[in-house]
Amino acid sequence: MREFQQDRSSYFLDQSTGDVPCRVRFAGSDSLMSLSKWNGAASLSFATGEDHRGKIAAEKNEIILSPDADARTKHVFRKLDGEHFEYDVVLLAEPETNQITVSLDFPEGLEFFRQPSLEEVRRRGIRCPSEVIDSYAVYWKERNGAFKTGKFCHIYRPRIYDARGRSIWGRL
Repeated sequence: MREFQQDRSSYFLDQSTGDVPCRVRFAGSDSLMSLSKWNGAASLSFATGEDHRGKIAAEKNEIILSPDADARTKHVFRKLDGEHFEYDVVLLAEPETNQITVSLDFPEGLEFFRQPSLEEVRRRGIRCPSEVIDSYAVYWKERNGAFKTGKFCHIYRPRIYDARGRSIWGRL
């Protein structure tokens, strides 16, 4: 498993290097997390809409960002096996609301396709992994050649855990 790399502006991870390389940048100066593919032809940036600068702790497979602006939250970027990573928002105190807002910034031409809902999966008898239900497949407008199928990434629905370890699926 590759470790996170670091440059002057942030930590990053190059994924899918044998297929269509995707650079995933964490805790950068302009976003909380960003993905870039096809030599920058398509990109997707995630940010909380707040100042996310703060203390960064990096271990072998995790980066933990504790923002100076919000002592009640920390962000964890974790490399999983293969070509996957996960992003967690850890709430250190009871939140005021049951919603977490993460804004997205992306160029025209990046399209988000909502995957089937649980009701549709049941009604149509579709076999679908739990994390794919109500998730988003993200495609770039260009296809073929260097772009292959045009698939940029997949944003799976969130799994939410409470302090006791109980979990429930969230909605995007």
